[in-house]
Amino acid sequence: MSSGRDFGLSDLRERGFFENLSNAYAYQYSPLVSRTQEFLNFEGVERDPNYDFRDDLEGYELYTEDLYRAKNKDHANFIKSQINNSQRIRGELAKTSWYYLSQLIAGVVDPVNVAFALPVAGQMGLLARGGMTIGQAARASAKGGFAAGVAGETVRAPFDPLATKEEVGMTLAASTALGGLFGSIPSIYKNMRVHTE
Repeated sequence: MSSGRDFGLSDLRERGFFENLSNAYAYQYSPLVSRTQEFLNFEGVERDPNYDFRDDLEGYELYTEDLYRAKNKDHANFIKSQINNSQRIRGELAKTSWYYLSQLIAGVVDPVNVAFALPVAGQMGLLARGGMTIGQAARASAKGGFAAGVAGETVRAPFDPLATKEEVGMTLAASTALGGLFGSIPSIYKNMRVHTE
């Protein structure tokens, strides 16, 4: 078990870097992939008139809205496997911290974040040339972080049976704060150099 002060080293030893990286991407993208698979597998299937989704609610009472769309037993089992997979991924991610190398890489190399990093990188170029203050850089980067958070949650939350409004709000707040923090680092560094020269 990690001590919380090893900066993710036990994360690498106990469960493996790539497993943690995989779980981070699965958290973000498996709900959309699973819902697409569900659509392809069951969209053309006729609803079984003898099937009652309430027969499959035991142990899944919190997911009535998801199981309501089941057309038959196989469809219900597919939805349950989505729920179980989402619970497993969250359980594994709960054992990691945001600063673990696997989580940082997943965030930086996430396609949504990369798309929003490009305009932020342009702002950083302006900053490097002395065209932005620390506050301007932090605001510009926070906006980019918020936009990336919105895009990421748009891809994930509507399809994740475990998603909550609180979770979405926390994700948006974190992406905004981290965007502002990381975006202001070059400006802080530049100011430090100016004052030490």
